[in-house]
Amino acid sequence: MFPSPSRRDRGKPLSDRGLRRMMEEISDFAGIKFSAHFLRHTHATLAKKNGASDFDLQADLGHASPATTAKYIHHVGRVGTSHALRKKSKQR
Repeated sequence: MFPSPSRRDRGKPLSDRGLRRMMEEISDFAGIKFSAHFLRHTHATLAKKNGASDFDLQADLGHASPATTAKYIHHVGRVGTSHALRKKSKQR
């Protein structure tokens, strides 16, 4: 999915270490703290909000146990603080 940019490994898949380094560089450049693991949680959350089944998410994420997948999507459907903040700003 992510080809290696190095001369030696050009065209080969990016290593785990290389992917982590790339994510750190993007995170630093953007000024936003995130990681590849954070993106897995984001994928699971958005897929669940858009109707993906728990079974499909488990397969996508490569989890052996549904309990592991449940940890990724435990907050889907909660209102959260962003809703409260938006509501408060509209009252001003």
